[in-house]
Amino acid sequence: MASDTKIDLRKQMIYSIFVRNYSPEGNFEGVRKDLDRIKDLGTDIIWLLPIQPSGKEKRKGSLGSHYAISDYRAINPEYGTMEDFKRLCDDVYAKGMKIIIDCVYNHTSPDSVLAKEHPDWFYHKKDGSFGNKVGDWSDVIDLDYSHRDLWKYQAETLVMWAKYVDGFRCDVAPMVPVEFWKYAREEVAKVRPGAIWLAESGAPDFIRFLRSKGAVGGSDSELYQAFDMTYDYDIYPDLRAALLGRQKDLTDYLAGLNRQEGVYPENYVKAHFLENHDVVRAHGMIDDPAALRAMTAFIYFMKGAMLVYNGEEKGDAHHVTLFDKDPVDWNGDIDLTNLLKRMHEIKQLPIMAEGSYEAKEVRKGVLEAVHSLGEGEEEKQLIGSFNTTGKKQAIPTQLPEGIYKNLYDGSSV
Repeated sequence: MASDTKIDLRKQMIYSIFVRNYSPEGNFEGVRKDLDRIKDLGTDIIWLLPIQPSGKEKRKGSLGSHYAISDYRAINPEYGTMEDFKRLCDDVYAKGMKIIIDCVYNHTSPDSVLAKEHPDWFYHKKDGSFGNKVGDWSDVIDLDYSHRDLWKYQAETLVMWAKYVDGFRCDVAPMVPVEFWKYAREEVAKVRPGAIWLAESGAPDFIRFLRSKGAVGGSDSELYQAFDMTYDYDIYPDLRAALLGRQKDLTDYLAGLNRQEGVYPENYVKAHFLENHDVVRAHGMIDDPAALRAMTAFIYFMKGAMLVYNGEEKGDAHHVTLFDKDPVDWNGDIDLTNLLKRMHEIKQLPIMAEGSYEAKEVRKGVLEAVHSLGEGEEEKQLIGSFNTTGKKQAIPTQLPEGIYKNLYDGSSV
């Protein structure tokens, strides 16, 4: 874990925005004019998916993946100009939020600036041609971090962006050497002390796959040396399997969730999510509105930051393509806005960041999570019960008989 990581990040909500599909305009202005609504959700940090231009060679779809970047130091002209981007950043700050951008450092498009100017900085196949280590990523070529000049260039690029933004979400961070990330963090800190570093860490199966191919494959524990937060992919596959009914229930997922408390550094921060741009939409997995609300609240109640993908708050069930114009459906059949706002308010309680955490299934589909702080008679607990079945039923509890305050709606129980 980065030694200077602040556990207050566990109180944060990160709102992920795909600029191309966020608005009909598909540009920075389409995001900027909606900042009041974004702020009202309880957003602390806005994360913009890649804002740089996409390559044209071997492009997928009509517009290409925003993760096949052609120039790390430029703005995608479809989104606007650098001045438009700076204006967006200024307005984000004026409304009391922070902003981070995507950092896609494992690969570039085949026709990138770096591929043309520094072809030696790339991974080459046995025949000498460019290549990559993940076959279905046919629109990108991998960088080779054995070249220290590449380290300097990449760090200088981050320093350039850090003059305008508060940090970075780093794409497939396990595939880039952790020593580079440590170096980059130190360089960025010179211009942006306290910058936020979020790693898209990988599921254990993916890490094993990378290592079997002789590629770099950094585990969450390794990445925590340089990053403040890592993804929840160490346990997400069990959640997805359970929600999609693939011969799994929630017990494996909960066991993994509890395991996080014992295998990571004491000040670890996880970015918990129910969906993101790479996986199935939450409402695409959970049809019942009541069950979706309960599971969303359960994820928000976890120990760690909350990651929300644009459109999730409106129950958009469509899995957005990354390669064409595919706008968010802002008229989804369920509105989670008030739920997100209230859960964010609850998340500001100190016990949510400072206490220990444990979750369990008390009845099929009924989950209980407990945040605990202190010892003996001084111990305080914050308890959440979540009926993820979508069906009305009694919620079993082992609490002593008494009157308790429901923090969600203020009622007495």
